[in-house]
Amino acid sequence: MGVRYNGFFGRVANTVRIEVMETGLADLGRDWRSEDMCSPYSRLYYVISGRGYLRTRDGDNDRERAEDKAGDYDRERAEDKAGDYDRERAGERVGEGRAEGNGNVDGIEERDVVEGTAAGKDRGGKIHVLRPGYVYLIPNGLSYDYFCEDRLEKAYFHINVLLQDRLELFYGCRDYYELPVGAAAVEQMKRWIVSDRPEDFFHIQGEIYHAVAVFMKMAGVEKKVERNYSEMVTRLFGLLPEVKVSVPMREMARSLNVSESTLAKRFRKETGMSIGDYRQQLAMSRARQLLALGKLSVGEIAEELGYCDQFYFCRYFKEHQGMTPSAYRQRYAGTYLH
Repeated sequence: MGVRYNGFFGRVANTVRIEVMETGLADLGRDWRSEDMCSPYSRLYYVISGRGYLRTRDGDNDRERAEDKAGDYDRERAEDKAGDYDRERAGERVGEGRAEGNGNVDGIEERDVVEGTAAGKDRGGKIHVLRPGYVYLIPNGLSYDYFCEDRLEKAYFHINVLLQDRLELFYGCRDYYELPVGAAAVEQMKRWIVSDRPEDFFHIQGEIYHAVAVFMKMAGVEKKVERNYSEMVTRLFGLLPEVKVSVPMREMARSLNVSESTLAKRFRKETGMSIGDYRQQLAMSRARQLLALGKLSVGEIAEELGYCDQFYFCRYFKEHQGMTPSAYRQRYAGTYLH
């Protein structure tokens, strides 16, 4: 008898997790529109019926590369999940829809979408149609506009895919990604998302993990998951999310029973950044989420993150986010849902 142990699976299973910030079923109309969105989490949309629209201003080459990376397995899975009519449509669109940039979808030209809409005037960029039977990923940190001309029904999940280093998998991706799954699959998701049966929680979880796996391949970020760190740096990753930015590095080094210089050198060698930059990146990610939630004041957020005073936090936030915390909250708190 032979046993083959998969150490990679065990390591990833215990260090990578998907954090669901918000989930629901949304039936939206013409009031679903916003400009210059930049979410502090990634969004998964399972479009059930109707249509919505995204406008992006870069990333066309990323879309074409993502189409090539979807893979035969995912095309076959999409076809298996659809009905006869949906299988035919999904098969056509996997090979054509994204590579053509959605320039003409079911007879609707991009210029027709733009005409007469407040969100479509003088904005530049390319408009993309959110179509039934598709799953969409809008990555954490992507700038985009969205709007609806009539009606859009979708199941949505706001997620953060947190890696071993506690950073988000899709942060920094420059485009949205789409995957055809067919009408039957999105209708099934609709039933699951309103169910109170425990087994349906695991059904949803399985579908989210599969979608993340496919989108990870499309986005070309597999290497982030494959990274392996030393025991020292791994222990620091576990410590830092609980440590406020004001805690000096000597205390962290003492907790790990190493010198400051050894810790700093090892961390930079394995991550490519200083401990200070890494801590600030974690703090800014958490600050964006707390501001979007809108439950804490700016002063309370600064205190929770460990900044010495609110003024320094506001100055640092504006320097790295391009706006003050108050402006960020005003801009994004109202768009947290959907």
